[in-house]
Amino acid sequence: SDVAVLSVSGWMDGAGYQNGAIARFLTLPNRNKHLLLGPWDHGARINVSPWRNAELPQFSLDGELLRFFDTYLMGLETGLSQEAPVHYFTMHAESWREAAQWPATVSTRRLFLDEGGALSTSPGSGADRITVNFGFGTGSHTRYGRLAAHDTRVYYDDWQPRETTLPCYRSQPLEAPIELAGHAVVTLHLAASEPDAALHVFLSEEESDGSVRYVTEGVLRALHRKVAPCPQNYRASWPYHSCNRSDAASLVSGRLEEVVVV
Repeated sequence: SDVAVLSVSGWMDGAGYQNGAIARFLTLPNRNKHLLLGPWDHGARINVSPWRNAELPQFSLDGELLRFFDTYLMGLETGLSQEAPVHYFTMHAESWREAAQWPATVSTRRLFLDEGGALSTSPGSGADRITVNFGFGTGSHTRYGRLAAHDTRVYYDDWQPRETTLPCYRSQPLEAPIELAGHAVVTLHLAASEPDAALHVFLSEEESDGSVRYVTEGVLRALHRKVAPCPQNYRASWPYHSCNRSDAASLVSGRLEEVVVV
């Protein structure tokens, strides 16, 4: 408990490294712990923000690591102890934020699926029938490619035409800019014809000029839909799925099920 820990990741860091960094920060009882989330891909190699001013990160990660070691190994006064433990980069605003906790804010906004592909502020009615397109793909410029050492420089640059082939739900234009500093959670009530399904839920940002950009995604195998309490050695600020064999359950054809995707 006397060991200092710096958890670092980026918003496009592979399949879930940013969640791992957050969970480590939330789980460890260590008194001196810090969380750093930047606009980076795997290895903090480049700045991945579509609104970036430069490809190379303008934040010195090496300098921050040295400051961390100077503080806790050399005993030098670097100012780190006077700062908030959480620092995260907000893409589009293109600026750094600090927070005393994660999530950085406790406020939430809830939207509901509605008829006509709408996202409404109050519960809607009706149902949509969807036939899965197994030919759909997210392309070769995704956050997963860097894990295989692909030299991706621009991420999801062809997202807009791909998104148009998917079932989409859109909210009304926002009255004012908002920042999402936490986790998007989607609760679906679905009935399937098959005993299992791989669910991919995407969050996109649509700007006033009509351009659409990928923000993030949630992935869940329906077999593992049971939401369970977090174990003692793992803490999360989002719904937890154990993925244990004992919690697995096949879908019953035609029966409505609740599935929570993060």
